[in-house]
Amino acid sequence: NGPWPAVIFYMDGLDIRPALFEMAQRMADGGYVVLLPDLFYRAGRYEQLDPVVIFASSDVRGAIGHLMASTDNRRAAEDTTALLAYIDTRADVAGK
Repeated sequence: NGPWPAVIFYMDGLDIRPALFEMAQRMADGGYVVLLPDLFYRAGRYEQLDPVVIFASSDVRGAIGHLMASTDNRRAAEDTTALLAYIDTRADVAGK
């Protein structure tokens, strides 16, 4: 029924994968509105990354460098500003 507190749950250096969805769901089950933004959206469509394969590679930077290059602190801050503005429009979010 709400309203509920909101959480912006940022992905780590790989991508949004099932483990992150599970963590976000646990927070939602605990009574939070959870936003899980894809910070690599500027890179366009990409295949889901397998952390085991990526970190077994001798060229991790080569495997994910194009994704990492698609964002930086300024862009992430702009995304955060947009997410906070979106949260402010939600009637189901508390503590605005």
